[in-house]
Amino acid sequence: MDGTCQPCVLFASAGGCHKGEACRYCHLPHLPEARATTRGVRKHTRDSIKERVLALLCPPVDRDGVHERLQEEAGRHPFGRKLIIKFLDDPPEEHRGL
Repeated sequence: MDGTCQPCVLFASAGGCHKGEACRYCHLPHLPEARATTRGVRKHTRDSIKERVLALLCPPVDRDGVHERLQEEAGRHPFGRKLIIKFLDDPPEEHRGL
């Protein structure tokens, strides 16, 4: 919570983190990202992040296998973190069954 930890992107989703205490990422509550950090993201940036995230979340999803890669993507850009959580909570139609 002091800014030195990396919040678990899976824990922030409605399904939670399947690793529990074995997860090396922070499961404590964190303040939401400021709207200004994700506002006005360029279309090219949004599209490339979305493409990478959807590739990781193609069914069948091995949550153990993609956890690290989702964390990396979430750490690259605040928009990526929000998009991952959104897709985990409400996947696009072609990605249902996560």
